[in-house]
Amino acid sequence: MLNFLNFMLSMLKKTLNKLIFRNRYIKIKIKGNSMYPNFLENETYIIDKKIDFSKLVRMQPILFLCDIHKIFHLKRLIAFSGEKVTIVDGKIYVENELMSDIDYGESKLSLIVSKNSFFCISDNFNSSGKNCDSITNGSISKEKIIGAILD
Repeated sequence: MLNFLNFMLSMLKKTLNKLIFRNRYIKIKIKGNSMYPNFLENETYIIDKKIDFSKLVRMQPILFLCDIHKIFHLKRLIAFSGEKVTIVDGKIYVENELMSDIDYGESKLSLIVSKNSFFCISDNFNSSGKNCDSITNGSISKEKIIGAILD
């Protein structure tokens, strides 16, 4: 009888964990080097899918669904709806404020982030603009945002 109760308790725990975990969180494994050196290939992270967009902060890593590849990408949020993003002489600015000392090479850009969208970039300047970030594909709509890394 004790074995049966332990088995049932174990099954109940697993079922509740799956129901709660899958509805709220997603586990991702880093593939590629677009977020190097801050996120390394094969590292695993938990993403909180219950996202409060009003609490997102600049430079926060977020996960979104790419329209081109139909897969998730982790990128760094640097600008919000209505903000002006420019890349001049390899440096990226938001509202004329320098965002990073990273040299983005020959990329040139000037845009206003679309309504209900975000501007996200890769951490690895060598791959930035060569993958699914906002330098290449423009603003990322709020509907495509899956969540943020769990603190």
